[in-house]
Amino acid sequence: MLIPPFSLAVVRGGKSVREKLTTSRTYYVRTDGSDFNDGLSDSSGGAFQSLSRAVSAATSLDSNGNFIRIHVGDGDYGDLVLYEHIGGQPITIMGNKDHPERVRVYGVGAAVFAYNAGAWLLGGMTVQAQNGPGILCHGTTTVTLIDSFAFGEVGWAH
Repeated sequence: MLIPPFSLAVVRGGKSVREKLTTSRTYYVRTDGSDFNDGLSDSSGGAFQSLSRAVSAATSLDSNGNFIRIHVGDGDYGDLVLYEHIGGQPITIMGNKDHPERVRVYGVGAAVFAYNAGAWLLGGMTVQAQNGPGILCHGTTTVTLIDSFAFGEVGWAH
């Protein structure tokens, strides 16, 4: 399901202001987490439950040259939609690099979709798509596959 990113921007004087990072940030995603958590700790009470929530949190920031990482715990996750982000560094989404088959991202269409989303690094996961490609990128998007990325069954070529 394609959903727009959650808005995490602070509103000051009627204008949205992005948080500007002064150090790197790591978000965590686990199947036993909750999208009402802050995503900042690797526990059921701290991690996000969905990839879409973690991507929304990450893309709401100005990385200001710092790294943003999303660590994904073992489990099955729905499609992954990548959004534009600012700050000069690619965002990394990393699952289980020793066992990428334990982190499965699946979609009815594309498992991973991006449109003018900038630079992203993906690893430690397996993507599967019922009626589409594993990864579908348009416009100014660069997805680099790192550390044990795997393709499962897909509907058609990437």
